[in-house]
Amino acid sequence: MKEQFILEAIDVSFEYSDGTKALDGVNMSIEKGKKIAVLGPNGAGKTTLFLHFNGILKPKSGKILYKGEEINYSHSELVKLRKNVGIVFQNPDIQLFSASVYQEISFGPMNLGYPENIVKEKVENAMKETSISHLKDKPTHFLSYGQKKSVSIADIIVMEPEVIILDEPTVYLDPKHVQEVMGLFDKLVDEGKTLILSTHDVDFAYSWADYIYIMKNGKVVAKGEPTVVFANAKELDWSDLRKPMLLEIYEILKEKEIVNGSNIPKNIEELKKCIK
Repeated sequence: MKEQFILEAIDVSFEYSDGTKALDGVNMSIEKGKKIAVLGPNGAGKTTLFLHFNGILKPKSGKILYKGEEINYSHSELVKLRKNVGIVFQNPDIQLFSASVYQEISFGPMNLGYPENIVKEKVENAMKETSISHLKDKPTHFLSYGQKKSVSIADIIVMEPEVIILDEPTVYLDPKHVQEVMGLFDKLVDEGKTLILSTHDVDFAYSWADYIYIMKNGKVVAKGEPTVVFANAKELDWSDLRKPMLLEIYEILKEKEIVNGSNIPKNIEELKKCIK
């Protein structure tokens, strides 16, 4: 029987050593092959939850399931889990440590014992997918922020995980690079990957995600399809979020009877088709 949910958090609570309660009974079910966005203010618990999903942190109570099985925290099982559930951290500088881009991306597959020719093929494919082949021999510390971000994504892609978790992947990127990153994410999902990302960019989350979770104070406070979640103005305000601009424009046009009201658009092309 095919598992519907590839990752699940069940009543997960976690407290840091200083007493900070980061997660408070979190429940989250991630459907295989979907694009999931997790939103919420700083300190909501998004990053802490992500670190639970690949076993870096262990719940104080509750459990994390991967493909319907509770995570086993033995070293060998965690190695397997982290090959299948990869995390791209918000700050690429904490992820990159090798001298050159090629060495950086090749570290993971080499560590798994792949032959040199297979490592070369995997690294070249990952660099091609992230459009950084021209940076192959460049020292990682000479890269721009956007380039480092792309290398850190290639670091994970090269391992061919089933789930890719991205913590604020579009932060500090210009609009052109955001569009490129969105295109890459869509391609990965088309290849069968499951993508989970956190973001403060409601416009990006609204147009990109299949499903939205909103967190605040270590809890999931709202969830659902983007058009449903972002329709609740009161809940958005309480969560320190705003309504996506496209949705605001659509509602104004609908009020003035300029658009058809049957299908709520998720992108500019869909909005154009709504105009009478």
